[in-house]
Amino acid sequence: MAEILETATTKIGLSR
Repeated sequence: MAEILETATTKIGLSR
């Protein structure tokens, strides 16, 4: 479950 959160955060960071 934590992996999903990390992936989302990473995606947002890369998107920004």
